[in-house]
Amino acid sequence: MRKLSKSQFMHKVINDKYDKQHTEREKLKGADNHIFENINKIRRRNNGK
Repeated sequence: MRKLSKSQFMHKVINDKYDKQHTEREKLKGADNHIFENINKIRRRNNGK
């Protein structure tokens, strides 16, 4: 691997940070959807009684 210039390195750091934040946001969105699905299942179960 070749040595990166300072600006290339900073660009890579910023992009990696953005990608990590984006991935984390997607994980949270998936977790939120899972929680809402579980809440709806519980509500349906309780309404059927």
